[in-house]
Amino acid sequence: EAHRLLGEREAEIQVHEELLQVDSSDAVAASILRLSELGRMGSIAVLRRLKLAAQLGRACPEAARVLLQSVIDEPRCDQRPDALLALATLEQHEQPEAVEELVRDLFESYPMHPAAELARARGLGG
Repeated sequence: EAHRLLGEREAEIQVHEELLQVDSSDAVAASILRLSELGRMGSIAVLRRLKLAAQLGRACPEAARVLLQSVIDEPRCDQRPDALLALATLEQHEQPEAVEELVRDLFESYPMHPAAELARARGLGG
């Protein structure tokens, strides 16, 4: 917080990246949300973002959403189908209209991907 108030953006980013190593889901979620605000989700490896999203899941859904959406938005990302499925699963009960769009994207862009098969098996469409 002190780095933010002093306008020391790089120092603030470094602290938030270090906080991602902490076990507290509250601290991790807060750092993820702040890194997202700073436009620095790319500083977290894609596989790490997926792992963090799975760990946070329902405990911190906002942070999980941010992580998964950042993977979906990643250009030429091999893990994009997995992120689409994970976000659709997370939103299944909260935002059914968002699920439809995510699943449609998954089926249209990656019809033969295992994530699409899993989505069908889970009854998410198709």
